[in-house]
Amino acid sequence: MLLRLQTLRQRLSMEDPVARIYPTTTDVQRAFRCGHEIGSHGNYHLDRDTLNAFEFEKELSESSERIKDVTGSRPAAFSYPFNKYLPGDQEICKRYFVQTMTVDGQYIEQDSDPFSMARFTWPGPARNRLRHRRWLLTGKI
Repeated sequence: MLLRLQTLRQRLSMEDPVARIYPTTTDVQRAFRCGHEIGSHGNYHLDRDTLNAFEFEKELSESSERIKDVTGSRPAAFSYPFNKYLPGDQEICKRYFVQTMTVDGQYIEQDSDPFSMARFTWPGPARNRLRHRRWLLTGKI
């Protein structure tokens, strides 16, 4: 993670790129109060294939707890960082969430598996050059 932050500092010529990229606790609380769903993307946004099952579960548990500390509510949805997941991950995710998201190209149907839902890219430019705008469809259709 430190290497990523150093790279961002160089690319953006900034002292603290995290302050520009990530929302503050107040931003998240305000969005949550306005009715936006706050989902999990992992505690440290780690590649799944670098973690064993225990480490992956710890990542989910810590993320869920941190979001609960900020919003007062556990997140319902998890989206795999870098769209990386392994066989058996759904069973681990079910302990903490009611839905998981991938960026696999697939349709969302009424009978879609809630632990294999697709995110989709919203058309239009991203707010900054480091991010693509992605939206989640959560809940039942």
